[in-house]
Amino acid sequence: MSDKRFVQQSGVDAFNGNELIVKGALENQVGLIAGYPGSPVAEIFTILEENADILREVGLWGEMTNDESQGAAALNGAMDVGVNAIAVMKSVGLNVAADPINIINYSDKYGLSGKRGGAVVVCGDDPHASSTQVAGDSRALMEHLKMPIIEPSAPQEIKDWVGEALRLSAYSNLVVGYLITTYLAEGGGNVKVYENKSPEISFKHPITLDISNVDIKRKVSIPPNTWDLEKEIIRTRFPKVHEYVREHALNKILYSDDKKHNFGFVAAGISYSYLEQALWELGCNEQFPILKL
Repeated sequence: MSDKRFVQQSGVDAFNGNELIVKGALENQVGLIAGYPGSPVAEIFTILEENADILREVGLWGEMTNDESQGAAALNGAMDVGVNAIAVMKSVGLNVAADPINIINYSDKYGLSGKRGGAVVVCGDDPHASSTQVAGDSRALMEHLKMPIIEPSAPQEIKDWVGEALRLSAYSNLVVGYLITTYLAEGGGNVKVYENKSPEISFKHPITLDISNVDIKRKVSIPPNTWDLEKEIIRTRFPKVHEYVREHALNKILYSDDKKHNFGFVAAGISYSYLEQALWELGCNEQFPILKL
């Protein structure tokens, strides 16, 4: 039986982190969620199965693939049509998907439909190996794959930043990494929710593709095309990432004033929430500047 929380159009309700990924996808016109289940994000596929009727009504296709590389390939297919798409995997699974993601990220994400969708890889990290074979920190691999990284720090951000990640991807023409750790994925909280939005292109609204205008030099990453595409990533696409992040205040300096401080803090993801809690317990909250990434 489907969960009515996933069709709420307003108000506040309690969700865990994995549920918020799905709700964020429903609110942001995602047409595909594909990947392979692994802790701490395995529950996402259970949520998709249990709420299949809601997904079907919206036009969101959920699929558990044979492995993470197939999930990345499905992500690529959605991008080629111009559909917002999410691939889901755990930290160890990112190693499996690294080969296709690396190639996908070089190619132009402009869809054959004339639209550019967002492409996001949700990666579940388990820094303390509490439920995974090995401890995982996927940031280094994502950097190698030239993926901008978004790290939500609280339940509301988990849901809302799904949309930010998709828009950042479409704007920058890069696959965006969405990093969520164990305690965020399995923890929860009360969040504001908004109405679900159907994708313009989906299995409910198929289109006919015209492949006659495919720009092979921008779609296929083989030499010498690769050289020009890598140059574009460095000179054009990453500057667009910086531009989007500044305009939408995804990175922000908190508790800044005109005073000169001897030190401040830099934090991202759940470490920011831990930092705020520690400063509050020490009685010095809001007294030092924090660069929140």
